[in-house]
Amino acid sequence: MNRKGTNRLVDRHAEYILGLLGAIFGLVGTLIWLFVDSFIWGSFIDGFRGINLDSDDISEGSLNIGIILSIIQSILLISFYIVALVKALPSNLQKNHRKSGFWILFIGIGTTIFNFFMLLPGILLIISGSLALREKKGEEVYQGIGNEFSN
Repeated sequence: MNRKGTNRLVDRHAEYILGLLGAIFGLVGTLIWLFVDSFIWGSFIDGFRGINLDSDDISEGSLNIGIILSIIQSILLISFYIVALVKALPSNLQKNHRKSGFWILFIGIGTTIFNFFMLLPGILLIISGSLALREKKGEEVYQGIGNEFSN
């Protein structure tokens, strides 16, 4: 509450919900993608044969390199989604919505470019970051006794 007796309430529920959903979908999708990605990297390394999920056609060395690359990619994506989850919290959005919005927008665009199969979490984070960048008019709640409102 400020000196005039007004309390500015700014609702940023849409940004929070979209950021939360985007980060959770991204974390779950990254863990699922970790297992699929190693075979994809292995088949690319093994002569660009295309996406082949049959492990008998992929050499063991290429599969090991694919596992290492997919672990590195998953660690980076998980760290980005954790940052997005923290920046989408209502306390961060209330403190500095522009900085949090830029972070969420950057993470949404970056993870979508980094891994196109994370398109749904990326779109949710891009929308959440865009909404967080805009100014919202705060509702003023007047505190007073009876009919005397302080302005």
